[in-house]
Amino acid sequence: LSAWNDLRNSMNTKDLVDSGKTWQIKRTTLLSRMAVSLGYKSIEQTTFLEDYYPEGHESELKRQIDFFQNQSEYYRTAFELNNILIHQYTPESLGVKKAKKTPE
Repeated sequence: LSAWNDLRNSMNTKDLVDSGKTWQIKRTTLLSRMAVSLGYKSIEQTTFLEDYYPEGHESELKRQIDFFQNQSEYYRTAFELNNILIHQYTPESLGVKKAKKTPE
């Protein structure tokens, strides 16, 4: 619990010289203590310093990018269609007669 408190407190400290490095060390300490408490005696702290990026994250990121690109294209074309329709239809083309001006 003290390792978690150290990590959490370091995240609230604004004047750290290298906050990323500090958080990495505190996180590594936390993970190491958790592993020991779970009975993993042969895990080294350096194991927790290794980067890990699951393939699923990349697939999800690509899916999101594709979605946003398609959504952007949809909104762009819908806007263009809206402009075409607005300019194509006039009150006369819809059968609406212009109101006669009344003298004031």
